Amino acid sequence: MKLQWLIILLFLLHAADYTAAQTIFSGEVRPRAEFRDGYRALQTESSTPAFFISQRSTLLLNHSSKKLSTQFSLRDIRVWGDDGAQHEPRTDLHEAWASLILSKGWNLKLGRQELVYDDQRLLGNVNWAQHARSHDAIVLKYKSESWKIDLGGGFNQSKENLSGTYYTSHHYKALGWLWAQRQNKGKFCYSLIVIIDGSQEHDSTQKIVYRHTYGGNLHYTTAGAFVNSTFYYQSGQTQNKQKISAYMFSINPGYKWDEIRLDIGLDFLSGNNELSGDSTSYTAFNTLYATNHKFYGTMDQFLNVPADSKNGGLIDVYLKVNYKIGERFNLQADYHYFQLQNSIPTSSEVENDLNKALGSEIDFSCTIKFSESIKLQAGYSLLFAEKSLEEVKGGSKKNPGSWAWIMLTVKPVFYKSKSK
Repeated sequence: MKLQWLIILLFLLHAADYTAAQTIFSGEVRPRAEFRDGYRALQTESSTPAFFISQRSTLLLNHSSKKLSTQFSLRDIRVWGDDGAQHEPRTDLHEAWASLILSKGWNLKLGRQELVYDDQRLLGNVNWAQHARSHDAIVLKYKSESWKIDLGGGFNQSKENLSGTYYTSHHYKALGWLWAQRQNKGKFCYSLIVIIDGSQEHDSTQKIVYRHTYGGNLHYTTAGAFVNSTFYYQSGQTQNKQKISAYMFSINPGYKWDEIRLDIGLDFLSGNNELSGDSTSYTAFNTLYATNHKFYGTMDQFLNVPADSKNGGLIDVYLKVNYKIGERFNLQADYHYFQLQNSIPTSSEVENDLNKALGSEIDFSCTIKFSESIKLQAGYSLLFAEKSLEEVKGGSKKNPGSWAWIMLTVKPVFYKSKSK
């Protein structure tokens, strides 16, 4: 099967050589070794650390002309030593899209594609994950000197049905969004977004319930200082027919010197009051299809919000320091303090609600850029959990959690041509 995809890519490359304004055939090899002792979930008293090497291998074909741009991305994901005996093959098309140039400033992009907007708090490609994320969608795009506007949507179905549209996957069934960004001479940049995603109710009907998320971002930069702020509100209905009223906001001021960048910030995600007894309303903010790895600690204890906080919401207070040494070397250290935003029950016979303090995390990472196509990254993290995190996530807080990783990214360009 993989050989067939390679033959198809080579055929497209050969055909494009006669017609393309520009054709680029490139790739990516990204092996990553990880030592996990509390990554994603706390270890138990009897569990032992995990160590493995995973690899992402990608073949990428890009073609662009005056009226058309296309991209095909063939990706294979595996763990070293996995011969496929226990898992289905993980080679597929990560992206396959065409962008039609309609007129000046306007184009129409359709097919399987990554959706990346703003800082990826709602829609992101999750590039850290070896599999990453892409969507089947159609997007009408407009771009001028001051504005960028996208109007997009998608409708998912598991097969070519003869009747009915019941969707058996846990993924969304319908997705639509409108995004607009305004740039003002580099000082102010603000954006607005509306996202509507629909899922089928948790019953035998085919009824779709819709969730609405809307809000925006504001960025201000001047003389080294900057402030990034975000606010989103959610309404609509859950798959269990609960009325949604949730919100999140973040504020991130900082300062950038020549080599050093300092960030402080607060992320506030509303949660349910699980002690209220109200089963008709839902106030836990859902981060939708975000890249949460870059926000709530790289050990990914809160990768899936609100499930990873048992619908109790999340407050994250953080400090980040980035030190750039020349053009090729970069060091970063982050500190996070986590707590629940709202009350959830405890298993204790003495107390009714759980202590909101969850713990803290320290993340270290470094990047060495050898060339435009070769990059080496490594990191080490420590998690200091509180008793509440044991009840929220399971496992034991007895020993600090730790996680170490090292990753090499190689992106060769095999072929690049331009039309005569």
